[in-house]
Amino acid sequence: MLSKLSLALKKAKARIKTPKFECKQCGVCCVKYVICVTHKDAFRVAKQTGLDPHEFLNCTIPEKGVEESFKGVPRFTGQDGKQWILCFKENEKTNGCYFNNSGPCSIYPVRPYVCHAFPFLWHGENSNPRFTFNTDSLEFCKGVVGAKENKFPFDAVAEDMKISEKEDKEYAKIVKEWNDRVEKKEIESPSLQKFIDFIMKKASDERN
Repeated sequence: MLSKLSLALKKAKARIKTPKFECKQCGVCCVKYVICVTHKDAFRVAKQTGLDPHEFLNCTIPEKGVEESFKGVPRFTGQDGKQWILCFKENEKTNGCYFNNSGPCSIYPVRPYVCHAFPFLWHGENSNPRFTFNTDSLEFCKGVVGAKENKFPFDAVAEDMKISEKEDKEYAKIVKEWNDRVEKKEIESPSLQKFIDFIMKKASDERN
């Protein structure tokens, strides 16, 4: 365990020079973060696994202190007018992502695009799209500790991020449509279950 001073120094150094990284698929990041998803993410996972989306999708309201991490993530209106964020359910055994079983991701080929960029952060909404290193990963990521070379596929993931940005905008429009219909009372008794059905139909319609 790194001391606070040692960790602070490592983070400062990482901001100047990007650390080497090689994913070990240890799954620790899957436990540390809530995995937010879009309609397209859910559709791909359901198709790949054959699971009913209701089995692996959930919703969350960010706790105070971490709300900044969810900035810009669309929120849909649910019960009692609360604003929820769509995410994967928690795995009861690992307390992490539903698809993490204390090891490699079980849906790695179709994992949400948000997962592709870790341990980097993508900044694409400007004239100079780029990656920056997520210094918080130094606290737990095994792929950063001891890596001899940087095997992160920056070019490939940059293309993934462009697709992700497009899908994020599509999802934001769908969430807005849902919220507008709820406000107009066109959707009665809004719930997570109804929202899942709503977005999955949208994803299916877009595919067709």
